Amino acid sequence: MIKRESIQNLKHHVDICQLIGDYVSLQRAGSVWKGLSPFSQEKTPSFHVDPDKGLYYCFSTSQGGDAIKFLQVKENLSFTEAVEALAERFNFKLEYETREGGGAAAGTGRNLKRLRMIHEQAQHYYRQAFNAETVEGAAVRKYWVEDRGFTLEQAETYGIGYAPGDGGLFYRFLSQQRFSDAELEASGLFFPRRQAGRGSMMARFRGRLMVPICDLMGKVIAFTGRKMSQTPANDPAFEAKYVNSPGTDLFNKGTLLFGIHIARKAVNEHTPFVMVEGQLDAVRCWTEGFEQVVATQGTAITEVQLSKLKNYGPSLIMCLDGDAAGVKSALSVLPMALAAGIDIRFAHLDQGEDPDSLLREQGREAFQQLIDQATPVVPFLVDRFFDPENRDPAALSRSCQQCIEIILKSPSQVVQTGMIEELANLAGLETRSLRTDFETMRQRVRNHGNPVRKPGALAVTTGADTKLSTVESDLLRLVIQHAPLRDRLRSADPVDMLDPASVEGRLLIRICAELREDPHWMPERDADLVCETEAEQNLLYHLLASASQDPEAEESFELCLQSLLHRFQKRRLQLIERKLSKGGRFSDEELTVLLGEKLELQRSIANQRDKR
Repeated sequence: MIKRESIQNLKHHVDICQLIGDYVSLQRAGSVWKGLSPFSQEKTPSFHVDPDKGLYYCFSTSQGGDAIKFLQVKENLSFTEAVEALAERFNFKLEYETREGGGAAAGTGRNLKRLRMIHEQAQHYYRQAFNAETVEGAAVRKYWVEDRGFTLEQAETYGIGYAPGDGGLFYRFLSQQRFSDAELEASGLFFPRRQAGRGSMMARFRGRLMVPICDLMGKVIAFTGRKMSQTPANDPAFEAKYVNSPGTDLFNKGTLLFGIHIARKAVNEHTPFVMVEGQLDAVRCWTEGFEQVVATQGTAITEVQLSKLKNYGPSLIMCLDGDAAGVKSALSVLPMALAAGIDIRFAHLDQGEDPDSLLREQGREAFQQLIDQATPVVPFLVDRFFDPENRDPAALSRSCQQCIEIILKSPSQVVQTGMIEELANLAGLETRSLRTDFETMRQRVRNHGNPVRKPGALAVTTGADTKLSTVESDLLRLVIQHAPLRDRLRSADPVDMLDPASVEGRLLIRICAELREDPHWMPERDADLVCETEAEQNLLYHLLASASQDPEAEESFELCLQSLLHRFQKRRLQLIERKLSKGGRFSDEELTVLLGEKLELQRSIANQRDKR
């Protein structure tokens, strides 16, 4: 477990403008920086970054946070993953909790760090083997240059390596660096032999061309090994042309697309992602200037992968093999892409062709033409489901139903309506009838409680808070925006008078408790100590990002306390009057106390009224 103090020091160490500048073009505006929202499509900048406070806030989506939260949202990372990614990026050494005996805790954070170190060393080892003046090294370089048509410089750029046929050398290399067998097995680069004992680990990759798989920050977390002539026959996966690292604590095939660390920097509103099937296809595309290309990991595409793509760009072109398998793959991805809000199109390759062969044989112009002529969703559906030779009403009805089921996956009614209009036009259908069928199916989906689920680990909240101001909201704003008032709040400690039913009231109650423990509590530094929900955190960062509009803050603060007291006393008076009106049995002493408190409350309320 990472020490809390270390996380706080990391926040001070990180340059939040530099971090966010990789995703958003920022321009200075006084003491803050502004840019277009990375969470929505907009033309007027509403995204603010305050380097002095170490926070960001998006006024168009009402979402804010610190550097850790930003990385969580943009990269779909857990809190710990985001912390460790920031530490690696900004060269900050994290400190982890220790057990009572002084040993390092076996926490996830430390384990992940060790796994990253193993992969870093593995990448170094494979690169050395690729460049080695050995028979195997010469063979793999010959394959890379002559058979695949790449250059040695390109191998260097993209970290291409080689796993020697003798995996024992690799095992000894890592063992000498004090990595245990358990750690090597957890990395996925080794698995146990049947024989027990020291040195019983077998390398997963032997005699294979090694392609590194990187996380969103460009760190190697897994590998793909391509079979070669020197792959040993006793390789358990000898028949497989490509072998991927298995799932580990670092690597999950279902959440990461190959090359997204490169492609995410190349996409924008005008440059869509391009998805290919093979990893070397993607590498070929990069060498020809198409850096927006990603590749699958040899498994079905998932909602999480698509949601990560949507974080960086709104559009995706999917390159399809020119066979039935390509169409089947497209039909599995299409509903998920629509649900994620991605504008997806399909580029059709000829039978037996792939992006690598197309670029090598016909050049980059041919590939550019392929993606420029990609088929939009509705024409693709019409081509797939409608037979122009069969206009039988029953066949048309089935085709319409299949298309509508897919179209309904989009959460946007505007998109749905536009697609229905286009479908009627392209399929030669009567628009009114198709609309009727569409509305019937949409109502059926609603009635069966089947809302479209948006993927993603952390949702982006849209829309502004338009509720009327309350005394709690005014008091919270003053305390967050005016540090000197926090001492006044700690002294007043109005917890009993706050309304816990409101978000602002709950935040103030926790802030009061935190100030009792730490008089130096700062919201921009320790927001997580008082925020229990994302809505609370967004509210807090909204107040931090908003300029103070109260030149008489101290007077306003006193008015808030008076209003809280007045409201509290009125409610207490009403409670006493209800008790007395019910005619319950009270002892003389209890009745005297209630009547005395009632009289005191009436006088206090009257005095406050007179002061106004």
